[in-house]
Amino acid sequence: MEDLETKQELDLHEGDYKKGVLTGILISAAVVLLIAAALLLVRQYSYRNTQYSGGTSSSADASGDAENIVSELTLSNTLSESTLAKLNYIYAVINKYYYEDINLDDLIDGMFAGIVEGLGDKYSEYYTAEEYERLSEKTSGSYGGIGALFGMDDETGYPTVMFVYSDTPAEAAGLEAGDYVITVDDTDVAGLELEEVIALIRGEVGTDITISYVRDDEVNTVIMTREELELSTVTGQMLDDGVGYIRITSFSNATDEQFAEYADEFLDEGMTSLIIDLRNNGGGIIDGAAGVLDYLLPEGTVVYTVEERDSVRKDYTSDEETQLDIPLVVLVNGSSASASEIFAAAIRDFEWGTLLGTTTYGKGVYQSTIGLSDGSGIKVTSGKFYSPKGNNFDGVGIEPDVVLEYENLAGEDADYSIENDNQIEKAIEILLNE
Repeated sequence: MEDLETKQELDLHEGDYKKGVLTGILISAAVVLLIAAALLLVRQYSYRNTQYSGGTSSSADASGDAENIVSELTLSNTLSESTLAKLNYIYAVINKYYYEDINLDDLIDGMFAGIVEGLGDKYSEYYTAEEYERLSEKTSGSYGGIGALFGMDDETGYPTVMFVYSDTPAEAAGLEAGDYVITVDDTDVAGLELEEVIALIRGEVGTDITISYVRDDEVNTVIMTREELELSTVTGQMLDDGVGYIRITSFSNATDEQFAEYADEFLDEGMTSLIIDLRNNGGGIIDGAAGVLDYLLPEGTVVYTVEERDSVRKDYTSDEETQLDIPLVVLVNGSSASASEIFAAAIRDFEWGTLLGTTTYGKGVYQSTIGLSDGSGIKVTSGKFYSPKGNNFDGVGIEPDVVLEYENLAGEDADYSIENDNQIEKAIEILLNE
């Protein structure tokens, strides 16, 4: 194989090479100009993404305006002649030997993505215009979808239904938590990133989508019609003995308002203690988490961020207008990440409740996501989160006060219900004994 590859390289005839290089030079120049132009036209809009498995965002200003970014560093004045020559030659080889037609736009997008990937940081990412639009939908606004929350199952390698919202196409079709999706409109989703699968599921309102999923080793196929869905991140219900139960599936711009609606309603119904469920909550907008903490906690800093390079600190605070001073248990697990961990850390530092479950994921860094004029975007890790007492949990996670693995009390194969959730049962026991 090595000899064959060497021979093919030598067979790149001079005429083809010059033609390819000339084209490559033009492409390289165009790419460099595109990058510089994109940076020059960065919109003054950003938010920080804290997604766990292909996941989620916090809001803040970009560090520095576009002109300052470009004045500090551009590819046009950084790439050496040898780097440009290598880029030209690679393009010439691809242009001659690649077995299918080349999509130049895809190559350029791949180049942008490769620059960010070169950081070696799993949270930094380049988004095409389509990907960036979907990311924006995830944190605010409505979208055309089926009404299910998905996570990636490490064991199967397939996206798994984590939660089904009521009155949605997913609920009407019978999808349940634990189902894992294998195809979307005849596309095998094995090996795809979670964001790619979500991109396939979402689409124009009123269009049909066919999903095949596995439940109990049996393949099922359903057809649903996408509906205009308002992103809802909070659900809840009153349990016995005045215990309220509120589950937050992710943190968006509307989470604090949705949480307050449930909490106020439960207080009117006689709530005397509260369980907040952050299990499998991969994070989201930091403002959403800070907003809920503002409702719960007394006056003070609930979380602060530090841009490590410039030591710029930003505090998110709770005011004295509201605080919910009742017994509280917060449920967490290994899929509770980022904004969920911010939330748990604040509850612990304020000594405002009990953390119950298993050690959290350990994502204590945040990303700045900057939209570009062509609709694409760049997300880069910019700094760290710190709890009110100055603790950072990146790579470590937060160990709960009461460590308890999840168990379905009705049996491993039984359907999920709150009544058979051993962690909720333990939370109720703790609350009633306070």
